[in-house]
Amino acid sequence: MKTTARFGLCTILAFACSSLHASPPAGTTGFRGVITDENGKPIRGAMIAASRDGVLTARFSQVDGHYNLKVPPGTYKVQIKAWGYVTKTLNKTTSLAAVTSVKMTSGLRLDQFDSSDVEQLIPDNADTRLIKAECIRCHGLTQMARGGSMTATTWPVFLQRMTDGRHWDNPYAGGEFKGSGTPPVDYHDRLLRLSDNLEKYFGPDSLYFSRNAEMPKIEQIKHIPPSDAVLASTIHEFDIPTRDVGAHSIMTDSAGNAWFSEIQERGNKIGKFSWTTQTFTEYSLPIANSRPHTGVIGKDGLIWMPLTAPKIHAKLMSLDPRDGKMEVYDFPGNPVHPHTTALDLDGNVWLSGTGLLKFDVHTHQFKQYKLPIPSGNDYPDTSWQNWHNLPGKHLPLDQTIYDVKVDSKGMVWCSIQAIGWIFRVDPKTGEAKAFIPPNTVSIKGVEIDGDDNVWFAEFWGSFIGKLDQKTGQFSEYTPPTPFAMPYGLTADRKTGRIWLADLNGNHITRFDPKTGAFDEFPFPTPQASARFPGIDPKSGRVWFTEALADKIGYVELDPGSK
Repeated sequence: MKTTARFGLCTILAFACSSLHASPPAGTTGFRGVITDENGKPIRGAMIAASRDGVLTARFSQVDGHYNLKVPPGTYKVQIKAWGYVTKTLNKTTSLAAVTSVKMTSGLRLDQFDSSDVEQLIPDNADTRLIKAECIRCHGLTQMARGGSMTATTWPVFLQRMTDGRHWDNPYAGGEFKGSGTPPVDYHDRLLRLSDNLEKYFGPDSLYFSRNAEMPKIEQIKHIPPSDAVLASTIHEFDIPTRDVGAHSIMTDSAGNAWFSEIQERGNKIGKFSWTTQTFTEYSLPIANSRPHTGVIGKDGLIWMPLTAPKIHAKLMSLDPRDGKMEVYDFPGNPVHPHTTALDLDGNVWLSGTGLLKFDVHTHQFKQYKLPIPSGNDYPDTSWQNWHNLPGKHLPLDQTIYDVKVDSKGMVWCSIQAIGWIFRVDPKTGEAKAFIPPNTVSIKGVEIDGDDNVWFAEFWGSFIGKLDQKTGQFSEYTPPTPFAMPYGLTADRKTGRIWLADLNGNHITRFDPKTGAFDEFPFPTPQASARFPGIDPKSGRVWFTEALADKIGYVELDPGSK
């Protein structure tokens, strides 16, 4: 079934062109100087970020402490951040000649920590795995670390309020389950166990995260210094016009424009950032709270987006950028909740989710494909699915297909997050085959590179993996940051490099398969919660979203490191 709507643009926000171009125009001023510690020793790798009118530009200090940040003339809020030093904030006006040198004071503060830092300070056991399995979804552990006054009786109240009652209710108040679907048989027991664990590791008596706790020693946390490639880069961030939208996934069209989904109820839009006009445009969706997730751009330029809200079952929508016309298509079969999308060789749209679907863009018909996914309690004890379980109690396997991609031969590849498996489907025959990588706990994003290697993001296992289709061999590559959590992946077909969004370490990270080198580009915003990145194949700009910060941005590489 197809429904059609034509909607006006919800919001347009324009910026001065000169403030956003990757290469600042002639006459650009900025800030330069030296970053040192209290003893005058230069600090390598400090981030200097200048923001004004919703636009942020960040550079890094070099090995001698010098930095040079070029921005258009004006007055900016300038923040200088370096691991192990107290952040400094200045209000500065640009100048062609002025030197802004800054002396930093040593010291650790909790607001400097990212989720990977927090995870290094807690043990790895069944209790903390339950916390991570339930809580590291939309955000990392820093949110729990900052709730040091909360007890086992107050955590359920917070969890209910945080999820608007969709997932948890408060058993201490005699509440009933208000989430979607049927509550698990051990629902109340799991919530009580989770709340007890949150108090133990993040509550009033916790070692590092209580209100009166002393900061750990800096040597207790392995914090990776930026690589030379990072020091030569520039990070750009832009505030989305609407607030609290949950910017989720991003992609670019043939003109270099960035398109992104706004998944939260207050967003419920598809956003566009125009590279040439330097404007944001937001398109309101025709169905309330439809939760647009991860889209794809068709061969004809149409924007295809899955609508993932549980109550609206398997809807796929298209947006025509030329006139704003939207069409919504309903899957007529059993209830299926879509998730991400991919384009096949014929321009048809594939959808992951609680079922694997193909949408024919010419006939507007859906077809469902079956996968031999285990059912019931038949899953590995080492899987993320098992992290949710209480001793002796097993939840039924979550069979959701997390991500989907199509290789150059038309084969469809998809991931099962709960158990860390990937499947290959032949669309012509419907034959499906499971591939089980070693050491996987869970898999989120998948990607196909220019040689048809299948890459996957091992989220809770903290590595990215590769399946070589020619040899059938698996390889693993672990980012330098401990407990990095690769979420979505995108491949640079020109260079062969793989980019990943690291939710836990708060990076957009580049991996070079030829050298085995990782470059971790930090987000200027703490706990940005990046999801599915995108790359502009023409310019090489790598775009990211910041789901918890209502920002999008891109990495500008030094020409020598592209």
